[in-house]
Amino acid sequence: MACASLLQLAAPRETMSPQESTHMGCFGPERRVEIPAGFFVVAALQFAGWLSVMIYSFYFTSAWAQELGTEPGSPEFSKAVRSATLLLIAGSLWFTTAGALLPRFVRLCGGEEEALIVALILLAITLGTFTPHLKVLSSFCAVIVFPTAYQVVARVPYTWIERQPSFDEADRGRLTGRLTVALSASQIVVSLSGGPVAAATGGRLVGAYRVWAAVSATAALLGIAQRLLRSGGWCRRPRPGGGGGKEALLAAAS
Repeated sequence: MACASLLQLAAPRETMSPQESTHMGCFGPERRVEIPAGFFVVAALQFAGWLSVMIYSFYFTSAWAQELGTEPGSPEFSKAVRSATLLLIAGSLWFTTAGALLPRFVRLCGGEEEALIVALILLAITLGTFTPHLKVLSSFCAVIVFPTAYQVVARVPYTWIERQPSFDEADRGRLTGRLTVALSASQIVVSLSGGPVAAATGGRLVGAYRVWAAVSATAALLGIAQRLLRSGGWCRRPRPGGGGGKEALLAAAS
């Protein structure tokens, strides 16, 4: 699936004009898709977010048990895995609540791009401070912080598309398809690099967490830098006629 998505992104675009085409697909007349300004920045931020989300989710229970010094197959290991699983279950419950609060979170951050940058910072904190020995902090990050950042990474970029002045309903499928490549690409990167990174850090999964925390923090800093250089400030200035008068996806959850 990941390879197919990458091939879709690399496929040549159609140049046929709407007047010359009589074929109507699910995207309307075949034509060149207008990429909104800042699209690739948002896609890069989402990609960095997906990397952290994937690595944290894949290794959480094993990393929790490993950091407690338990041996695989021992009763202590099974107990530690069960404790970590309960945290993930609690986090999934907050994940639903975080979805309902997402519009407020985005407004608090100042906009969609800003919310993505804040999510990367939260993910860096979650990965960088992970240790069962600080149970309260790690549990709070697992149950509250991580699901909130996860919601931002998964949903906000698609809302950002609809809020652009140049947004056209006919382009929705192709633009969202290009964003979906970020998820597929992150799965490929984590699957290929997760093992080598853990091995390079002495076989400790928490060492891999620290590496990806640094990646997430670096992406957040680059996002802040480009935001300040491009707009001269943190919060997005109002876009006249943004989204063509259509309500954004997040409005449905408010």
